[in-house]
Amino acid sequence: MSASKKPATDSARISPTQVVREMRDGVPTTELTLIRIELETATTVAQVCADALKATSTDETIAAIALVLERCVCGIVEQQMDRITTLLKGGAV
Repeated sequence: MSASKKPATDSARISPTQVVREMRDGVPTTELTLIRIELETATTVAQVCADALKATSTDETIAAIALVLERCVCGIVEQQMDRITTLLKGGAV
C-alpha cells in the first residue's frame, strides 16, 4: 500500500489522545470496540466464503479449504473478539 493511500478503516479510528482519554482500567474502549467491529466483519465474510465453498462443491480439496477458513480464520478471530469483549467488560484475559 502506498504511503498516500490509507485503508478505509483509518478514517474510523480515533486519535491517540482520544484513546488515552477513553481508557478504562488501562483499556482503550473506543479503539477496541472499533477493532472488534472490523474483526466481526472479517469473520462474517470468511464464514460466508466457507459456506459458499461447501455448498457449491463436492471436491474434497474445496471442502478442506472451507474447513481451514472456518477453523483457522473464523475460529481464531472469534477467540480474539472474545478477548476484546472481556477487556471491554473490565475482565482480565
